[in-house]
Amino acid sequence: MPEPYTITAIRDGLKLCVEQLQEHSGNPHSPVLAPSNGHKLGKNHRHPFLTSRVIPNLRNAGLGGESLFRAAWEITEQLCEITPDFGKDEVRKICKHFDGKESLSLTAAKEINGRVIVPTIISLPELLSREHPPIRWIVQDILPEGLTVLAGAPTLGKSWMALHLATCVAKGALALGKFECGTGSALVIPLEDTPARLKKRFAKILGEEPIPDAVFFPQDCRWPRMGKDSNGLDAIQRWLENNRETARLVVIDPFVKFRPSDSGSKKQLYERDYEDAGLIQELAGMYGVAILVISHTNQGEHRDPLHRVSGSTGIIGAADTVWLFEKADRMELDATIFVSGRDVEERKGALTFNRDRGLWTWIGEAADIAKSKERREILEILRDEKRSLRPHDIAKLLTPEKDPGTVSKTLTRMLADGEVIREGYGKYKLHEGDTHKQPGASSH
Repeated sequence: MPEPYTITAIRDGLKLCVEQLQEHSGNPHSPVLAPSNGHKLGKNHRHPFLTSRVIPNLRNAGLGGESLFRAAWEITEQLCEITPDFGKDEVRKICKHFDGKESLSLTAAKEINGRVIVPTIISLPELLSREHPPIRWIVQDILPEGLTVLAGAPTLGKSWMALHLATCVAKGALALGKFECGTGSALVIPLEDTPARLKKRFAKILGEEPIPDAVFFPQDCRWPRMGKDSNGLDAIQRWLENNRETARLVVIDPFVKFRPSDSGSKKQLYERDYEDAGLIQELAGMYGVAILVISHTNQGEHRDPLHRVSGSTGIIGAADTVWLFEKADRMELDATIFVSGRDVEERKGALTFNRDRGLWTWIGEAADIAKSKERREILEILRDEKRSLRPHDIAKLLTPEKDPGTVSKTLTRMLADGEVIREGYGKYKLHEGDTHKQPGASSH
């Protein structure tokens, strides 16, 4: 026998769902059309109806577990066609996907605005005894499901990286030449591109490789903004719903052309940033995909590197992961990427760009690459000088000039690795006759 609040939820939920069906009847942009002539919802509309309307409303009424399933099944029986491939097992599977999720349908969340949401309360033992699905990695170790912000100065190559990631996901190839990808579909929303430029870029990235058929994008490179007067986020949700089994990645490039216009808003900047990013983060979590939004960086020095992301801290506060993309010199082909987030191990990688293919490649941890570079510079100085030098002499010749203490520590490690030899007190030089020795013996 269902609990009393379950019966109430079924009655209220059924009434609300019927009202929603009537409200959206005849709207060609609605993901669910109303039954006509007394017919129930068929196979093209049952699943979206349950996932975007029925179950979110029931979850917000406080239902979970078996109560959620019983309520959803009551409504399904009354409004949907029941077939061998769509019965109790399928409804239970859908309920299990949503059960316990804090992120509900964005459409439903708007429609229940103003109602009291009763959360389901559980104890710590219950939490620890439950089986939770592992985090889904779209790109292993650096890009989990959820909202990821990729920020960097304009025209540094962020878009090239995003297109490369999309093709890697579609092919199940190594991203950045190092990280494994789960194979699936990718939607790219290139709001600053034209179809001609997009074609040229994809052709360069792919070269002679087979063309993946699971990368999608709007035909004219246009997409509506998100917001109450536009349906950009709903359009993404419809794509995710239609590709629920294969969807892995959505790229929004750039974020600023997708966000709602600020005109007329009385909210503070932090509140607007957190709300906009938070809605995208909820959508990504609901479907278990990565949504990668591309943003710019603020100018000036910041003690916390994440504060360089354009906008207020509301954006990075809502994001699950942040990638900070930087170059020391715009004309160089090398860059660094700082990765930080709730589910990733914080790291800073060194990248190099292949201009002929439009590909970024991960060449190692940034700190290790910097050490290797300093070692190469020291060896070049010793070759050019053709004599033994003290650490403070070498420090003055390095560009930029380094602290003698730091150089002394580097030389000590190079000595241990057999790259240099010590002569006299505190002087270092190359091995005799070895004027072309490379730092290949280095542990780095």
